[in-house]
Amino acid sequence: MADDLIGRTLGRYEITALIGRGGMATVYRSTHPGLRQTVAVKVLHAHLADDPSLLVRFENEAQAVAALRHPNIVRVIDFDHIDEHYFMVMEYVEGLTLSEHLREVAAQGCRLPAAEVLGIFEPLCAAVDYAHGEGMVHRDVKPANVLLTARGEPVLTDYGIARIVGVAQHTATGTVMGSAHYMSPEQAQGLAADGRSDLYALGVMLFEALAGRVPYEADSLPAVLLKHLTAPVPAVSLLNPALPAPIDDLLRTALAKDPDARFQTGRALAAALREELGPLVAESEAAAATATTLPRPPRETKAVESAGAPAAALPPQGPTRVEARLAAPPPAATVITPRRSAAESAPWNKPGPPSRAPQPASATGESVAAPFATAQPAIVSPPPRRAAQVAAKVLGPRQALWLSALAMLVVIVAAIAVSKATNSGAPWRVQNSGTTESLTGVAFVDAKHGWVVGSSGTILATTNGGSTWSAQTSGSGAYLRGVAFSDATHGWAVGGNLDEAAGTNTSVILATTNAGATWTVQSPGTAASLTDVAFTDAKRGWVVDSNGNILATTDGGATWKAQSSGGSASLTAVAFSDATHGWAVGGNLDEAAGTNTSIILATTNAGATWTVQSPGTAVRLTDVAFSDATHGWAASLNSMLATTDGGATWNVQSSGDSAFLTAVTFSDATHGWAVGATLNRKATGVANLLADGAIVATTDGGATWTAQSSGTTESLTGVVFVDAKHGWVVGSSGTILATTNGGE
Repeated sequence: MADDLIGRTLGRYEITALIGRGGMATVYRSTHPGLRQTVAVKVLHAHLADDPSLLVRFENEAQAVAALRHPNIVRVIDFDHIDEHYFMVMEYVEGLTLSEHLREVAAQGCRLPAAEVLGIFEPLCAAVDYAHGEGMVHRDVKPANVLLTARGEPVLTDYGIARIVGVAQHTATGTVMGSAHYMSPEQAQGLAADGRSDLYALGVMLFEALAGRVPYEADSLPAVLLKHLTAPVPAVSLLNPALPAPIDDLLRTALAKDPDARFQTGRALAAALREELGPLVAESEAAAATATTLPRPPRETKAVESAGAPAAALPPQGPTRVEARLAAPPPAATVITPRRSAAESAPWNKPGPPSRAPQPASATGESVAAPFATAQPAIVSPPPRRAAQVAAKVLGPRQALWLSALAMLVVIVAAIAVSKATNSGAPWRVQNSGTTESLTGVAFVDAKHGWVVGSSGTILATTNGGSTWSAQTSGSGAYLRGVAFSDATHGWAVGGNLDEAAGTNTSVILATTNAGATWTVQSPGTAASLTDVAFTDAKRGWVVDSNGNILATTDGGATWKAQSSGGSASLTAVAFSDATHGWAVGGNLDEAAGTNTSIILATTNAGATWTVQSPGTAVRLTDVAFSDATHGWAASLNSMLATTDGGATWNVQSSGDSAFLTAVTFSDATHGWAVGATLNRKATGVANLLADGAIVATTDGGATWTAQSSGTTESLTGVVFVDAKHGWVVGSSGTILATTNGGE
């Protein structure tokens, strides 16, 4: 909607300034003519007025919202419609949104202190309980709909908006619009929402406040919804070790897939939260009181200052940020997601209260379950020399010798059994990544040296084929989406952050010339989030972005220049078979318009010119791979395309018609693999995303594709093979899978 209302009068209200714009409405500043006070006027987007039933819903919901009276729900003063403009007049609340506040805190490397978490979420729980008692379900609870007053008090906005435009939320394609990161599983499936859906959204917000990130992150709306439907809740105590272990159980209840298994009221959620965080608040208050009466040694003062936030970030009320247990972990390169060695990441090595027994990965939401680490029985014996001396005294030398030989045989047999249990039974084995964040890209240059990137700026590296993974310092918290290495030392990682609420879109390119020991930031020259990267040698490379741009470098990334792609479709992947032949794929998915388009671009001169090829499908393409200048494949949300003439013609291959494909790779012209998530084709709408991780493989260039067992329920996001046997797959909850037999 254009800002042409500024300076005009809408009914009795003179529009004076723009406050903000969202997916459903635009908010303006105005003055109430009778009250002579500043008010906020929320005007629904004009295209929503095309719905003939909007007027009835608008009047019914606006009347119901205007009747709400609660200190933590924004008050509706008036509502009306003039021509195509439907608007509500609300009290004006000066302050940041909770979304903006969380971003500011995260940018400082901090977490909200326990007192502030309680000060925000206890009133919000009371507000939704009150509204539910009045028969009002919000349906779009999220940080952007929570305003913080000058005193730090939360005020929930936008009651009734989701219901007013509710019919328009389901598009012709069956997808669901809305705030995907905070959407309950039942809403993701297009089912009816009730009060427990609002409580689920509060649980997501609580997770974000405690961890510095939402529990489920992915590149697309369907992938996020898939996680809400199938992925376990990550252990927030791993993301913020200062938290008490039982907080994980609280969040698993708040984010239960089944509404009946959740907290049934806001009061119950608030009480559980008070029980877990109350002791931390008491400790903080005691520490603050001690700090005001007892002098501190200089060293202690310096430590407290380094752990807390700058003075400018202090909340206007409540305990100060010297509350070290929740304010911020010690400064490190791993503030958002702990990145530790495989041994440190094992559940039994996790620091915590002595009473916290080791738990399996499925119970804690951790994705560190490693069959080769947990299947081995513990064989405890005294030192060999001491054991031999004891046996000789008791049994005599000859019998002791036979006993020693028998003991050795038992140990050998046990070792063989463990080896078989470890290396057989599953063609894909879980490797320990040490993180639960979404991994988005993977690259290997040989069977030993590899790197993966993740959604919080994580870069992991291995020099032994993935037996152990170690974190590298990327120096960036950007959402990394792609990684490429031209050899064992030269590599690049790309990504960026798209913030729809703030209207910002940033890009980042990281580069290394020493296998990732250090990463430096390069200037891409574009403001759009980068989605993929390809290099043919240490000098020549290309990146693509979400606005349809293609950038190229001939000096290893010291300078990047824009190439003409001839279009504006979002590009998701790029591949080059040599220094001149390349392809880029993507498309646009418009949930509002119910359209889905695809695009393939090709070049035979290193990108000097790009031409559009006909993909033969109307579904957005997600990845592309070429084994040489003629044989290539492109994956889409529901099919696989193949070409044997460099893309002059593309043919649809059958990948089993049951997978949402997100990545594809080929080791040669015949051996290939694609990954994603399996679909339930009998269901309708987003419910067909109820799925497990999917891997399909071919040994005949894609003439036939067969499913392989991934052994995971999470969506798989990246795949790479260095030959027909050695391959790795990464997933949306931190999983890394590996095979040494082609996945068979």
